[in-house]
Amino acid sequence: MDIETMKTKMREQVDDVHKIAPAYGWSIQEDDLFMYVEMRHRRKLEHVYFLRVAFDDYPMRAPSYVFVNRDNKTPGSWPPGVKHGAEPPGICTPGTRECIEVYHKNDSQYQWDPKKYPTRMVLMEIQKLLEKGIGG
Repeated sequence: MDIETMKTKMREQVDDVHKIAPAYGWSIQEDDLFMYVEMRHRRKLEHVYFLRVAFDDYPMRAPSYVFVNRDNKTPGSWPPGVKHGAEPPGICTPGTRECIEVYHKNDSQYQWDPKKYPTRMVLMEIQKLLEKGIGG
Protein backbone atom coordinates (compact mmCIF):
# COMPACT_ATOMS: atom_id res chain seq x y z
CA MET A 1 0.00 0.00 0.00
CA ASP A 2 1.32 3.45 -0.84
CA ILE A 3 2.19 5.95 1.88
CA GLU A 4 -0.42 8.52 0.83
CA THR A 5 -3.22 5.97 1.19
CA MET A 6 -1.89 4.97 4.62
CA LYS A 7 -1.79 8.64 5.67
CA THR A 8 -5.34 9.22 4.43
CA LYS A 9 -6.63 6.17 6.31
CA MET A 10 -4.68 7.22 9.41
CA ARG A 11 -6.17 10.73 9.15
CA GLU A 12 -9.68 9.25 9.29
CA GLN A 13 -8.80 7.39 12.49
CA VAL A 14 -7.08 10.38 14.10
CA ASP A 15 -10.02 12.66 13.31
CA ASP A 16 -12.34 10.12 14.93
CA VAL A 17 -10.15 9.97 18.05
CA HIS A 18 -10.15 13.78 18.33
CA LYS A 19 -13.94 13.64 18.77
CA ILE A 20 -13.68 11.66 22.03
CA ALA A 21 -10.27 12.84 23.28
CA PRO A 22 -11.62 15.59 25.58
CA ALA A 23 -13.81 13.11 27.47
CA TYR A 24 -10.71 11.07 28.33
CA GLY A 25 -8.29 13.96 28.80
CA TRP A 26 -6.13 12.76 25.92
CA SER A 27 -3.67 15.08 24.24
CA ILE A 28 -2.82 14.02 20.68
CA GLN A 29 0.23 14.68 18.52
CA GLU A 30 1.02 13.42 15.04
CA ASP A 31 4.28 12.76 13.24
CA ASP A 32 4.25 11.10 9.82
CA LEU A 33 2.56 7.68 10.31
CA PHE A 34 2.55 7.95 14.11
CA MET A 35 -0.03 9.27 16.51
CA TYR A 36 1.08 9.99 20.08
CA VAL A 37 -1.52 10.03 22.82
CA GLU A 38 -0.85 11.42 26.27
CA MET A 39 -3.01 9.30 28.56
CA ARG A 40 -3.62 9.75 32.25
CA HIS A 41 -5.72 8.25 34.97
CA ARG A 42 -8.86 10.41 35.10
CA ARG A 43 -8.94 10.53 38.92
CA LYS A 44 -5.22 10.30 39.67
CA LEU A 45 -3.93 12.96 37.32
CA GLU A 46 -0.30 12.55 38.35
CA HIS A 47 -0.16 9.22 36.46
CA VAL A 48 0.69 10.26 32.89
CA TYR A 49 1.83 7.97 30.05
CA PHE A 50 2.72 8.54 26.41
CA LEU A 51 1.36 6.02 23.88
CA ARG A 52 2.70 5.67 20.34
CA VAL A 53 0.30 4.33 17.72
CA ALA A 54 2.10 3.31 14.50
CA PHE A 55 0.01 3.23 11.33
CA ASP A 56 2.60 1.73 8.99
CA ASP A 57 0.82 -0.69 6.62
CA TYR A 58 -2.59 0.54 7.83
CA PRO A 59 -5.29 -0.58 7.03
CA MET A 60 -3.72 -3.83 5.81
CA ARG A 61 -2.29 -4.44 9.30
CA ALA A 62 -3.47 -3.33 12.72
CA PRO A 63 -1.70 -0.34 14.26
CA SER A 64 1.03 -1.04 16.80
CA TYR A 65 0.43 0.40 20.30
CA VAL A 66 3.47 0.90 22.56
CA PHE A 67 4.10 3.18 25.53
CA VAL A 68 7.16 5.36 24.92
CA ASN A 69 9.18 8.11 26.58
CA ARG A 70 7.83 11.53 25.67
CA ASP A 71 11.29 13.04 25.06
CA ASN A 72 12.88 10.54 22.69
CA LYS A 73 9.90 8.35 21.72
CA THR A 74 11.74 5.13 22.63
CA PRO A 75 9.99 2.37 24.60
CA GLY A 76 9.37 3.72 28.06
CA SER A 77 7.25 3.69 31.17
CA TRP A 78 4.18 1.44 31.08
CA PRO A 79 1.11 1.69 33.30
CA PRO A 80 0.82 -1.23 35.76
CA GLY A 81 -1.09 -4.20 34.37
CA VAL A 82 -1.05 -3.03 30.74
CA LYS A 83 2.17 -4.49 29.28
CA HIS A 84 2.02 -8.10 28.11
CA GLY A 85 5.01 -10.00 29.49
CA ALA A 86 5.95 -11.72 26.23
CA GLU A 87 8.57 -10.46 23.80
CA PRO A 88 8.22 -8.06 22.23
CA PRO A 89 6.34 -6.24 24.97
CA GLY A 90 2.99 -4.91 23.89
CA ILE A 91 -0.65 -4.52 24.73
CA CYS A 92 -2.79 -7.65 24.38
CA THR A 93 -6.04 -5.93 23.48
CA PRO A 94 -8.04 -6.86 20.36
CA GLY A 95 -7.21 -4.39 17.61
CA THR A 96 -3.51 -4.01 18.47
CA ARG A 97 -0.93 -5.41 16.08
CA GLU A 98 0.79 -7.08 19.00
CA CYS A 99 -2.38 -8.97 19.99
CA ILE A 100 -3.29 -10.02 16.46
CA GLU A 101 0.15 -10.80 15.00
CA VAL A 102 2.09 -11.97 18.06
CA TYR A 103 0.12 -13.08 21.11
CA HIS A 104 -2.89 -14.53 19.25
CA LYS A 105 -1.32 -15.33 15.91
CA ASN A 106 -3.35 -18.04 14.14
CA ASP A 107 -6.28 -17.51 16.54
CA SER A 108 -9.37 -17.07 14.37
CA GLN A 109 -11.06 -15.09 17.14
CA TYR A 110 -8.62 -12.18 16.60
CA GLN A 111 -8.53 -11.61 12.86
CA TRP A 112 -7.68 -8.06 11.81
CA ASP A 113 -10.61 -6.01 10.54
CA PRO A 114 -10.24 -2.20 10.63
CA LYS A 115 -14.02 -1.75 10.78
CA LYS A 116 -14.29 -4.04 13.81
CA TYR A 117 -11.40 -2.36 15.68
CA PRO A 118 -11.43 1.42 15.12
CA THR A 119 -8.56 3.22 16.83
CA ARG A 120 -10.87 5.09 19.23
CA MET A 121 -12.25 1.79 20.53
CA VAL A 122 -8.77 0.33 21.08
CA LEU A 123 -7.68 3.50 22.89
CA MET A 124 -10.75 3.34 25.11
CA GLU A 125 -9.85 -0.25 26.07
CA ILE A 126 -6.26 0.77 26.81
CA GLN A 127 -7.58 3.64 28.97
CA LYS A 128 -9.64 1.10 30.96
CA LEU A 129 -6.57 -1.10 31.45
CA LEU A 130 -4.51 1.92 32.54
CA GLU A 131 -7.08 2.98 35.14
CA LYS A 132 -7.64 -0.56 36.38
CA GLY A 133 -3.89 -1.17 36.76
CA ILE A 134 -3.38 2.03 38.75
CA GLY A 135 -6.56 1.57 40.76
CA GLY A 136 -8.84 4.09 42.38
